Amino acid sequence: MVMLNTCLRRYEFCGKLFSPKGNHDTKFCTNIPDGYNKPCQVLGSNRAYVAKMRGKNADAEYRKVYKRLHQRKQKGAMMEKAFREWQGNAQVWLQKCRDGEITLDQFRTKIL
Repeated sequence: MVMLNTCLRRYEFCGKLFSPKGNHDTKFCTNIPDGYNKPCQVLGSNRAYVAKMRGKNADAEYRKVYKRLHQRKQKGAMMEKAFREWQGNAQVWLQKCRDGEITLDQFRTKIL
C-alpha cells in the first residue's frame, strides 16, 4: 500500500475500512450494518443531521423558525406569498451567517 501510495479510511457510521477512489469525500457506504435494516448512508446522514440541528447554530435556528411559519401558512394564518418572501430573505441571511458576515444573534433578529 505504501508503494502504491494508497491510504485507508473508515466510514463514519459503520467503521468499515475502505480505499478512497478518485477525489470523492465519501463518509458512508451502501452496506447495511449488522443489527440495522437501513444502509450506512441513510443511518449516517440522519445521525449527522440530528447532531447538526441539536447545536446552537444558524441552521438549527432557521429550521425552528421555518417550521413555525410553515405551520402558520398551512393553517391559513399566513399568506403563501408572505411565507415565500420570508423564506427567500431568511435563506440569504442564513448564508451570510454561515459565511461569517453576521453573528448568530444578528441572524436570529433578522429572521424573526
